Amino acid sequence: MLPQASAGPGLVLRTHHHREWSLDRFEMTDEQRGIITRAVIEQRTLIVSGIMGCGKTSFINALLPLIPERERILLIEDPPELRLPDTGNFIRRRVTPDMDLRQHVIAALRAAADRILIGEVRGPEAADFLEAASTGHAGLCSIHAGDTAEALKRLQRLAKCDRELVQEAVDLVIQIQRMPNGQRAVSQIQALKEGAAL
Repeated sequence: MLPQASAGPGLVLRTHHHREWSLDRFEMTDEQRGIITRAVIEQRTLIVSGIMGCGKTSFINALLPLIPERERILLIEDPPELRLPDTGNFIRRRVTPDMDLRQHVIAALRAAADRILIGEVRGPEAADFLEAASTGHAGLCSIHAGDTAEALKRLQRLAKCDRELVQEAVDLVIQIQRMPNGQRAVSQIQALKEGAAL
């Protein structure tokens, strides 16, 4: 409910597609598909960026089955939107009034997770996400941005850090775009580390 609405209470509904998402549902070149698949398997830290409604969450859902089953994955969301595969070692943690997203990210470091997933980075938790990624915890999250360059600038702004930390932590930024015909597509891939896009 939205008690702040001036003309009375409002209600926002977020619905989930019943269909399963895979990379086949996104337009991309064979080279892009190879880069993305290899980056997930090699535990690279990925940022999925795009404007609202472009399919960022759906794209992350398509990436989850690519994660090796041996990994210990910690997923932090507010609200819960990602669909976890039936296989794999996933732990889901939800944001509550007593424990915000940033506190969950800090706690994840003590949980010895191989990979930390955040549904969307939009606040000071960005700093802890970057610190975790730069010290050996692979990361995956989404962020609102119009292109990959804007995504990196916004991540730096949210984290209130220098550019060097972003470059140390992030391997790839993947831009998702919704085409005029409704099809989702990978429009950009920006690599920040040598070898991330080979």
